[in-house]
Amino acid sequence: GPGGPPEPVCRELAPLPGAGPAARDGVGPRRVWVLPDADPSAPLLLVLDGEQWAGQGLPATVARWRHRTGHPLHLVLIGTRPTPLRTAELPDPARVRRIVREQVLPGIDDLVGGHGRLVLAGQSFGGLATAGAVAGSDPLTDVGIVQSGSFWQDPDRPRRPGFGTGTDPGVLLRSLVGVRRGGRLVVQVGVEEGDMVPLAEEFLRRATAAGVDATLAYYPGGHDFLWWETGLLDGLDQLAAEGRC
Repeated sequence: GPGGPPEPVCRELAPLPGAGPAARDGVGPRRVWVLPDADPSAPLLLVLDGEQWAGQGLPATVARWRHRTGHPLHLVLIGTRPTPLRTAELPDPARVRRIVREQVLPGIDDLVGGHGRLVLAGQSFGGLATAGAVAGSDPLTDVGIVQSGSFWQDPDRPRRPGFGTGTDPGVLLRSLVGVRRGGRLVVQVGVEEGDMVPLAEEFLRRATAAGVDATLAYYPGGHDFLWWETGLLDGLDQLAAEGRC
């Protein structure tokens, strides 16, 4: 999505015992990080842009969330780098579905096979990918957390620099007109994300009109991890309370 790599978030929390993920290469052209739950049938949370999240310490954060809530959850971080691979894959919902179905899930079956409901989460292009994986014509899953979704995305329309993406609906938003969809989406956006704010609002309107159970929450901040981690945990709390993960 717009902008450069987010700044890292500082953390001084002690890790929980056994909170380290297993890194696995060769899952297609990518690396994944897997934090299994003791319950084999736990829901499976897939988070895109795994390199960034592994560096941010998300596995330890999720381990603490499991400890705090008592809620079982497998975590898998899906690598999307280098950048040319990311920009080719994530804006294409059909490609994302194939990656998960044909590469990621078979590649980690020995660690989380038998998992429960699949929950997808992503930010920026990953947020767009998550929205398309739930609200698209061939859903990968029925539950997702969409943060700072790049709803402007249109391969035939170049993006302006920075957050000046323009408010014209991108491909995914246009595909939601006059169709019926399902699923549950927790949508979040930072109030300092410029044109991405009204685009998130427009996505909410169109997705809801199409039959998607979608909600939108606003967070202080811009296009960065400073609120994405907090929002991700909020989304998990919300979905767990609804019995959806």
